[in-house]
Amino acid sequence: MGMRDPTTKLAALRAASLKPQNVVYVSLFLLATCDLRLATSLSTVDVSMHKDISITDRTKAFAVRIIKACSFLDEKPGVCRTLSKQLLRSGTSIGANVHESRSAQSDKDFLHKMEIALKEARETEYWLEILIESEVVEKDKFDSLLFETKEIVRILIASTRKIKNRLNENKFSKFDATERN
Repeated sequence: MGMRDPTTKLAALRAASLKPQNVVYVSLFLLATCDLRLATSLSTVDVSMHKDISITDRTKAFAVRIIKACSFLDEKPGVCRTLSKQLLRSGTSIGANVHESRSAQSDKDFLHKMEIALKEARETEYWLEILIESEVVEKDKFDSLLFETKEIVRILIASTRKIKNRLNENKFSKFDATERN
């Protein structure tokens, strides 16, 4: 068993005591080398358990996983190709909108971008559920993507709530200041 064997690679990576922030990059490397099973396993177990990874990095790594999954689906005949296109659009759009939100011109603009990312994440969750429940794909191959999607949805819900609360606080503080004058 050489380093081409996924279990040997995983053992070597775990033995190296990787820092949490490096796990995303290792996962991206594994994805780039077409080791989908190992990358999926590593990113699900390690990436989602560490809070140090930014939502931008997390959604980018997720988009790469979606691209690889869609490449796998495109190889199958029939309905898989159609569903793959839907999954590809929504799954990669999450990270694009989160990335774009970094250049928001205001809190409202930031909220708008993050809400779009949340909608896309929920759509991605839907397509993954359809693929799994219709048994078009093996559940164990796509469960980790579905789990990560649900985690991203939770993060985006928390982010949008926080910014909405801040916008409402600012709105009421401006109202109180106007009333005092």
